[in-house]
Amino acid sequence: MNKGVCLNQRNRIILRLVGGLLAVAACCTMLVATPNNEKISVAAASAARSKAVAHMQLMGLTRWIPSQTWYIDSGTKKQEDQTKKIDDYIKGKIYKGMPYSQIGQNIWSEMNSKFTSLYLYVPVNTIKNIYNCQVTTSSAQSFGNDCAKAVFQSWQKAGSSTPITGVNTDSMLAAVIKPQNSMTKVGDYSVSEGQDTLGMTNSASEKVKVQAAYSLLQPGDALVQDYGTKGHAIMVRSVSPGSKKVYTIEQIGSGSYQSSTGKPSGWRLDTTYSTWIVTSYSYDTLYNNHYVPLTTVFTGW
Repeated sequence: MNKGVCLNQRNRIILRLVGGLLAVAACCTMLVATPNNEKISVAAASAARSKAVAHMQLMGLTRWIPSQTWYIDSGTKKQEDQTKKIDDYIKGKIYKGMPYSQIGQNIWSEMNSKFTSLYLYVPVNTIKNIYNCQVTTSSAQSFGNDCAKAVFQSWQKAGSSTPITGVNTDSMLAAVIKPQNSMTKVGDYSVSEGQDTLGMTNSASEKVKVQAAYSLLQPGDALVQDYGTKGHAIMVRSVSPGSKKVYTIEQIGSGSYQSSTGKPSGWRLDTTYSTWIVTSYSYDTLYNNHYVPLTTVFTGW
């Protein structure tokens, strides 16, 4: 099998992706197998929702191999204390999922340019699940997405008009408070102007409302955390109200320096060769980490 990546440092990246998931045909019911082999039937999931989840999975689970070592700048270059790191994609190693990439003066800056999902994955051999990815860019570090942009790309693939450029977790928070950019909150938990997700999850009465909102989530919806210097977005695959769990997929980055364990920056990419996670969270874990639910809004969703 011919597989590899041809990288032109000046203005072109051509990735050949190996073992990627085929785009899932739109359907009305999803059957999800959890890590414990518990199967959850998600009835009446719209074709658009199924498409959004399928695209998120495609971005996160497709495998690819660089033909030469190249780098993604996560915001600030390596420092002596290793609190920042350029992600190193090593020649010949198999990586899973789109790279995590942000461009800016610091790690929280959003990318200045994004590639829409329309151009990301073009099947060239559907029998062998081989995908070509061709991106024209002036900078190798421009290729990829971050947590929020991965959700926006999947929503846009499904038909949402939520933009990809110029929006981030701050924009999600703003839409939770007041619907905008084709986004709105899920549930009836209380919000107020200028509030962050920490303020939305700081009382016993709000815990009841927010956790009730978790039960209303459907495939393709999102969870957002945005307070202080913390910001993250997660896509929902399914929900089990009975066990109070949300099954998710997310673009999470390569891992920052952890003083408690001594793990260096970039440890996740160096260890798992992926910046993505497919997992589940309990309602309590989500609430204690100050996540609130939101969704996109468009006809057919």
